[in-house]
Amino acid sequence: MTQFVDPSLFRLSPDAMAALPNDPSVLNAMPLTVGILYTFQQAGIVLPTHDHTDDNIHFTVVLSGQFTVTTQNEGNTTANAGDILNFLPDDPHSFTCVQPGQILNVQKIGTSLSSLSSKITALQTALNEVNSTLTSLPAMVTAVQADITALNSTTTN
Repeated sequence: MTQFVDPSLFRLSPDAMAALPNDPSVLNAMPLTVGILYTFQQAGIVLPTHDHTDDNIHFTVVLSGQFTVTTQNEGNTTANAGDILNFLPDDPHSFTCVQPGQILNVQKIGTSLSSLSSKITALQTALNEVNSTLTSLPAMVTAVQADITALNSTTTN
């Protein structure tokens, strides 16, 4: 779902920004942001359909011009200079330039708690497998040593 956001929400003083919660349980707590500036020099240019996971979703600021934004969930929407669009994960979207201008995509590169939890579970599973192998390693070494001893005694006789 594309949501238009009131631009005044982004006019926070440094003190107000510092007071914002940095809660890792909040989806996309934004430990890192990356801005990508797209310049459309003529009408008809298309930023192709793409989507993002909950680990790298973005919002878009229309800096100038006019664009048709197409999302799978909502269809076509017109976005003008000053509009801010918030994209949700797994919602394919594209931009078509109607009037030349620029958009700034700000990717909220972070990790949601659910995504982080599944990554930790996968890592724990892999570590358990490694620990299991390491636990059985001494017995395997002993068995190989016994085989070598038996082989040596067979070749010397």
